[in-house]
Amino acid sequence: MQRSSLLLIIIVVTVVFLLLVAFGAMPFGMPRVWVWQYKPLNAPVRLAFPLAAFALLLMVLVSSGRRMLNERPTRPMEARVLLGLWMGSVLMASCVALMHPAGWMHTATLIINPASNSYFSTAIEYDDLPALLDGYEQKMRDVLVSHAQTQSAGPVVLCGLLRRVFIALPFTQDIADTLFALSPGVNAEF
Repeated sequence: MQRSSLLLIIIVVTVVFLLLVAFGAMPFGMPRVWVWQYKPLNAPVRLAFPLAAFALLLMVLVSSGRRMLNERPTRPMEARVLLGLWMGSVLMASCVALMHPAGWMHTATLIINPASNSYFSTAIEYDDLPALLDGYEQKMRDVLVSHAQTQSAGPVVLCGLLRRVFIALPFTQDIADTLFALSPGVNAEF
């Protein structure tokens, strides 16, 4: 079987799977434990955001994939493809966030909410990361909560370092103000 045929089969199976999940023919999650419940879109026009990002991602995949199938891939070519895929996935996640009525602020609330992201809340609570990492395994059981209690220290350290970087950057407040302005129904207190 040629690589192009295999790629086409993978795309078709993925689209069929996504359609089955989207239309409720197949539950997304674990039946009788939790199943992802879809909420109706308040503004169906918001579906254009992720569809546009998906089309762009498909164009990158098809054009790059065609080139990589027809000629021997080089390191710069692979780097461009990986960069394009990374940028496409970031764009796709951002566009999916825009489908929510609160826009990007919904994602921000998931990050700062201790119930859904104990990595971030742990990084804020323990500002001294080296002290937190000293004996982390013992602290996991007794002190930490939720996901931080069951996972390695990597996400906590990442959240702590990213928080420090964003606090140090002079334009963080400008970006936050822009996100507030672009998120309907959200004020600065939120």
